[in-house]
Amino acid sequence: MPKLTTLLSPAMFDATVLDASNKVVVVIDIFRATSTMTVGMENGAKAIYPVKDVATASKAGASFIKAGERNGVKVEGFDLGNSPREFTADIVRDRDIVMTTTNGTRAISMSESAKQILISSYRNIQATIDYLVSSREDVVLFCSGWKDVVNIEDTLFAGELASALCDIGFEIDNDAAHIAMAVYEKNKTNIDGFLQKASHVKRIKKLQSEGDVEACLKRNTCQCVLEVKDGKVVQLETSTNNQKPATRNQQL
Repeated sequence: MPKLTTLLSPAMFDATVLDASNKVVVVIDIFRATSTMTVGMENGAKAIYPVKDVATASKAGASFIKAGERNGVKVEGFDLGNSPREFTADIVRDRDIVMTTTNGTRAISMSESAKQILISSYRNIQATIDYLVSSREDVVLFCSGWKDVVNIEDTLFAGELASALCDIGFEIDNDAAHIAMAVYEKNKTNIDGFLQKASHVKRIKKLQSEGDVEACLKRNTCQCVLEVKDGKVVQLETSTNNQKPATRNQQL
């Protein structure tokens, strides 16, 4: 029976995941990194190279689109920030993107020892669930949080994933999974309303990027499983990955 471990923030990683080499780690950063990456791949990006610091991203060659933020604000001199609405098809199609964010790319970097790293958001939640069910590997749901602090949106999403996996027989391996599922079960009929309490939603509103919240909460716009392979986010070759890139006019 595969086991399910949940990390509500990166601060839990070292104390909880003693050995990730035989586990599939699902990195979750709903507002906004993993959602933005999913949009980029939906819209035909060739690959996204997540790096944990600005200096590394800055060294990428001229052929790369440079994307990133710190504290929610676009890195000065970069082409894009971390808004899913910036990653339109006319900008990212067939391009390589190097990307660094405050929380999401850090979580990816911390997961490097894993057997496999997946990138998930509401936009590809069902594809992620279907793949995890079929693979039957031990799973770690890794919430990126905000600077090591637990946040609502990642916990809520992890709870939905955990509930789906438990329903088909995954064994819960730590209390954090129970906590996340309880949060999801209590709020699953009013997810949008509950998320209005999230500190990150308030932060995004202050940045006048409220449209990003709507874009991040769209469901199953992407039928692709996304993995980090050889240092880059790509579409995993599965039977479900038959999504065509979005057109320029497709609503985010």
